[in-house]
Amino acid sequence: MFPFKPKKQYTAIALYAGATVAVAIVLGAILFHLKEVGQALSSILSVLSPLVYAMVIAYLVRPLVVRFESLYEKLLHSKHKEKKEDAPRDASSLACGLAIASSYILLSVIIFCFFFFLVPLLLGDTKMLGERLIDLAERLVGFINGFGFELSVDSILDFLQNSRATVVNFITSFGTSIATTVYDFLIGLCLSIGILFHRHALLASVRRISAAIFPFKMFRYLERICFFSNRVFGKYLIGKIVECSIVGLIYLIVLPILGIPYPFLITIVMTITNFVPIIGAFLGGIPCGILILTGDNPLLALWFAIIVLAIEQIDGNIIFPKVIGSIIDLRAVWIMVAVALFGGFFGVFGMFLSPPLFSILYMLLRDWTTHRLEKKGQPVDTEHYTDLFATTAAPRKRKLKHLFFFGERDHEHEDEDHKH
Repeated sequence: MFPFKPKKQYTAIALYAGATVAVAIVLGAILFHLKEVGQALSSILSVLSPLVYAMVIAYLVRPLVVRFESLYEKLLHSKHKEKKEDAPRDASSLACGLAIASSYILLSVIIFCFFFFLVPLLLGDTKMLGERLIDLAERLVGFINGFGFELSVDSILDFLQNSRATVVNFITSFGTSIATTVYDFLIGLCLSIGILFHRHALLASVRRISAAIFPFKMFRYLERICFFSNRVFGKYLIGKIVECSIVGLIYLIVLPILGIPYPFLITIVMTITNFVPIIGAFLGGIPCGILILTGDNPLLALWFAIIVLAIEQIDGNIIFPKVIGSIIDLRAVWIMVAVALFGGFFGVFGMFLSPPLFSILYMLLRDWTTHRLEKKGQPVDTEHYTDLFATTAAPRKRKLKHLFFFGERDHEHEDEDHKH
């Protein structure tokens, strides 16, 4: 028997203190063994890479599967309706299977056409570039020496000759990495079919486990964040693929007409770099412009720069708003900040995903600040804070529908009351 009865508040304080100490110990151990932790995470990710590929493929193919599935369900139901029969119970499964097969067949045809028509043209440009490599090196060295440097083609060739072993090792390791990636991708491709077929059951299982782990309020909060994130990511990724395909098609038509050298190689480079927001055209345009400068007609580099600027204007003012819309409700300066931050942490992949990630973080911060201002009785409109010496007027009463954190919220995000 204890001589005293412990109070619940002291027990809670002790638990919080113990949890804080445990977290501090874990964080300290991670910081002191950061290299080992990084290696362990890398090993885990390499093992899970097929599953990651499967989830990414399933996520990207899912909108196409949903469209085909809706079409096949209508066809099956209309067929049985004409015969005055009820649709069989497995009609939805049949429609799902046909939709998955149709989606993968359609994508396979598109990829095959790409490789069949464009890859030979790309190889032709690459072969031409390889044949003129020495001449291009001399022109490039002359261009660089014009800025006061002292380089020679022979010194570059000697350096490459002495670095042959290093280059061979690099090519070997790069080839091994490519083979491993292709193997993991093929496994992920097979797994993605199962994920798409059982996606409703898998999603229900995840929601059931989450509801069992988290309190109801936290569960609803996480569910709303996932809904918004899926809405942003889904529309952005699919829209970005469509947008870059249109931009690449424009380059593919315009560059050969104007006689730009290596048109298909430059088209591939500009299409890939266009996935990076805002600065993507410059990332691809600068090396391509230098390549054109070393050609027979350097004046074509000026025409290429004009083409890039014109296509960027068309992309920014017409293609991007029509395809992606206002799902990324951020100013250009915030997108540039997002590209710089996520690019510094995660490289080119982080640059590509920076707009949707930053948009989600910005939405969470905006909803949190709106809730805090409402609790304090302060105005929530951003325009009120443009004047540093403005008085704090009494806020108008309104119902908060768009908050993630508290209360009910519409799934359509009706939060256009204030612009950032």
